[in-house]
Amino acid sequence: MIRNFTITLFTLFFLVCCGGKSDSINTDLQSIDLDLATKGKFSDIFDSVKYILLDASEQNPLVDPYNVKIVENRIFVRDWNTNQLFIFDNKGLLEVVIDALGMGPGEYFQMNDFQVKDESVFILDFYLNKIIQFDFSGKFIQESKHQPDNNSLYLGQGYKLLYMGYNPDPERFNFIRENENGSEGLVEFEKEKDNIGNLNSHIGFMDDLHGDFVYYNIPYSTKVAVFDREDGNLSKTLHFDFGKYNAETRILKEEYETQVEVQTQRNLVLYLLAFFPFEKYFLTIFHQGAGHLHFVQLDKDLVVKSQIVDPENDLDQLSIYKIPWSFSENEVVYLSRTSNFYNDYINVFANQKVQLGNGDVHSFFNKYGDKLKEDNWMLIKFRVKNSFPN
Repeated sequence: MIRNFTITLFTLFFLVCCGGKSDSINTDLQSIDLDLATKGKFSDIFDSVKYILLDASEQNPLVDPYNVKIVENRIFVRDWNTNQLFIFDNKGLLEVVIDALGMGPGEYFQMNDFQVKDESVFILDFYLNKIIQFDFSGKFIQESKHQPDNNSLYLGQGYKLLYMGYNPDPERFNFIRENENGSEGLVEFEKEKDNIGNLNSHIGFMDDLHGDFVYYNIPYSTKVAVFDREDGNLSKTLHFDFGKYNAETRILKEEYETQVEVQTQRNLVLYLLAFFPFEKYFLTIFHQGAGHLHFVQLDKDLVVKSQIVDPENDLDQLSIYKIPWSFSENEVVYLSRTSNFYNDYINVFANQKVQLGNGDVHSFFNKYGDKLKEDNWMLIKFRVKNSFPN
């Protein structure tokens, strides 16, 4: 339910007050030679894997999970289909479902994004032009007006960061920063990307849990925006350059089937799948060509320390999930239907004698076998190492 306006009050306000120009902001161009990538194993990057069944109830089934955020000892999941917010404990047991659906005070009509902050959940509903705050028990606390139509939100101390996509109205900026003094546009995009897409990022704004920055992996690009957490100002933009394997903007505007065809024929990288800030390094993940999956580790000075392509999953021997769905302080998190996991396990370990280990894939399968056959959801969490491969 996305509304189209020719002009809004916010647009007028932006045209009057917007003074930010990202041209003067530093852009770090990081060149990566993909021909230097080597085959490797998951154990080069990760030291363990953990499985969590998201055990929702029959009364409130988890239908279409989209945003997954792991904050301390809780897992927060937005259901795209039902507009409910599920709160699980760190073992996947359901604690609360927030579903204050409606059009009145203390209610929301659709959930465009959410943020976990200060022991509260803030839900963005741009259809009703407001942000609603609940505590972890689902109790309504307060709401505030929110004019822009945007899909991703970050609430800082005295400011907001908004991801606006590639809408050229009123100006060509991917982001808007709002505070009591007005608004400014950040990260200007080229005219060729006008209205290229309105992707609702499943990861959104990322707090650096080991530093003072907020990151956003910009869709339809190989760029990452870096914001100062203290005031929300743009610190810099990271731009990954893959040389002869870069894709032209015109390719991104083609139909999906055409994109895949051209990407395969020319062995291109279209965009980043993920960029995660960990304690010792950054990890970026992307596809190249006909589904080749790259994992690149960069130190805090953005120096490439390892490049692994199409790694072998030697941790549990199951299929490698292509798109990371979230992250934690020290984990890359994937989302999977339990039925897909079940079938994959059967295909790999059928007719084999296996030994059950503490928390390993076999003990998880043995514990939840019947539920895995059903149409449930689960998380697979790979814990990153604190060092680079030798």
